Amino acid sequence: GEDSFKNFDLAAFAKKTFGMYGGVDAEVTLECKNELAGVIIDRFGHDVWLIPQGEDHFKARVLVSVSPQFFGWVTGIGSGMKITGPENVKQQYKEYLLNVLQNYSEVGSSEFKKRMHIGNDGDVYAQRQMEKNRRIDLDDLFEK
Repeated sequence: GEDSFKNFDLAAFAKKTFGMYGGVDAEVTLECKNELAGVIIDRFGHDVWLIPQGEDHFKARVLVSVSPQFFGWVTGIGSGMKITGPENVKQQYKEYLLNVLQNYSEVGSSEFKKRMHIGNDGDVYAQRQMEKNRRIDLDDLFEK
């Protein structure tokens, strides 16, 4: 116990942990709009590398505890940030978002899941609109 405490890096723990609940540690790649550079540095510190991706975006690889709190933070940042890897974390995030959306559905759980489909490119589509290759109309998911 005492040896573990001596080797405990509180600053590193705080950078990767979101809220009071931990998760499984993973190195996650985030793609962000340039205006979010300050947000990334505030959250993960000045040691994080921001790698330019064209004129408007950058990528950052950060160590996080993958948890609902981390996903909530990403969601709170909005459309200027997306998780690009690893694949299992992207999938967990999609499931997190689907569960959140389901909370606002007026249709039953099984009907909601039937209406949902995750496309090969990861975008969410309404099943009945797949043939038309149109982006989802959220009202189609929630109507009775």
